[in-house]
Amino acid sequence: MSLFNSKEIRKYSLTKALSELSSGVAPGEDGDVSGLEAECDQAIKAHVRRTTGTVALGFQVPLAVLAPIKSQNVTSASAGGFLVDESVDSIAAALRPASVVLSLGASVFSNLNGDLAIPSEGSFPAASWLGELEALADPADAAYSKSKLTPRRCASISVLSSQLLSQNSVGLENFVRTSLRRTLGSALDKGALSGGGNKEPLGLINNPAVSTITFSATPTRAKLISMQDTLTTQNSGNVDQTSLAYVTTPASASKLMQTSQVSGQARFLWEGSEWSGNVCGLTARSTTNAGSGNLMILGQWDQLAVAYWSEGFSLLTDPFSQKKAGIVEIFATLLADVAPLNTANFVVSTDSAAQ
Repeated sequence: MSLFNSKEIRKYSLTKALSELSSGVAPGEDGDVSGLEAECDQAIKAHVRRTTGTVALGFQVPLAVLAPIKSQNVTSASAGGFLVDESVDSIAAALRPASVVLSLGASVFSNLNGDLAIPSEGSFPAASWLGELEALADPADAAYSKSKLTPRRCASISVLSSQLLSQNSVGLENFVRTSLRRTLGSALDKGALSGGGNKEPLGLINNPAVSTITFSATPTRAKLISMQDTLTTQNSGNVDQTSLAYVTTPASASKLMQTSQVSGQARFLWEGSEWSGNVCGLTARSTTNAGSGNLMILGQWDQLAVAYWSEGFSLLTDPFSQKKAGIVEIFATLLADVAPLNTANFVVSTDSAAQ
């Protein structure tokens, strides 16, 4: 259950919180935050202390407030038009616009306490049709694997002007929310797709348990379809098509947009825009967070787990380092992890899709 209801999230002002935070009189000293924003900070800290026994550092902001404010009735603000937002009580909805893996349907686990271990089936027992008195044969032993997610600290810096934070409008509120949403959403994608392990998540590209294919040259339709064949084989045909999608870099998307499916025909391997399209009948997305090798991933994205150890993220503000320019540095920290529930639901190319 969420700590906050949609009414509280709608009234939350991120720009007000940041403006008050950055009004401290000395370096390392936050200004006093008042009202609903201060109450949310205390609620998250109390929740973290109650569930984990630890103290949350920095000012705590509900992740749900990163959802954009959506105008429900632009012609009548008095009817609440400028106060209604989009699924703001959902962590996934808040970050989905800025994260490729969340937009493709990754499974979200929130408010965790301790490490999260998720078992998954590696094989599936078959059902049998039997006669009226026929006995069912003993099943073969099922194979299980386990994905373990552990809280990892993800931190980043955003910069905003002091003047901007002193303003009060829906447009500026959305601008600030978008800035932080992109920062955190980009970090989640990088960890999920190209993370190197150890301090950061082990991304799909670097996970040795994920199956691979090799293009060896400019990708062909047959090679791209072979990625689907691999998933079909690994899952005995039991693949949920609704969450299947290709993910790669913009450079690879650009190359595939210019490569004909069949020589001489004006049908291309990637059809759509460079950021969102269709490849071999499936959704295709590109992101610069898919690593530097222009590799391609095909996956069943609801089998990717995104875990959060709180309903919020912490903020520290520094209005002093760049005070001559009137700039406030904002340090955002999130406890999260990303891992596949079952590596059999993903396949990665070993070489570039932009050859």
